[in-house]
Amino acid sequence: MVVIKDVVQPRKEVVEGKFQGVVQSHKIDATEPRLENNPEEFFRVTYPSSALKRALERVAEKLAGISNQGAVLLVGPYGSGKTHGVISLYHAFRCPDIAKGWLRKWDISIQIPSDTRCAVFSSRRYDVDLLWEPIFTLLGRQD
Repeated sequence: MVVIKDVVQPRKEVVEGKFQGVVQSHKIDATEPRLENNPEEFFRVTYPSSALKRALERVAEKLAGISNQGAVLLVGPYGSGKTHGVISLYHAFRCPDIAKGWLRKWDISIQIPSDTRCAVFSSRRYDVDLLWEPIFTLLGRQD
């Protein structure tokens, strides 16, 4: 009989009881140390699910002009990884040099532009009528 301890080596933070079990998109810019605002650590603990791979590929195709799809939607029930996917996309395109090593490690061959600007906004923090208002504000564009 195979038991999980024979197959999986728990990470140090799990053993020490310091595991951050929930990621929150509105804490990407938090001032305290969090997994969400540390791209190196975030990618170190992120396994690229098939859904995350597809999302990365779709966004990369859109930015490269290969696809004219207008949006990439991350859908699923509570706990399915939507927020983790959003934060992964954010860090991949905000920190392409860090993301390239992670992509190479997992054999994901997409081109990430080095000149993208990213913004994540949470409906917990922003209550707006027009979707583009917080996006333009976070990107420093008031016009």
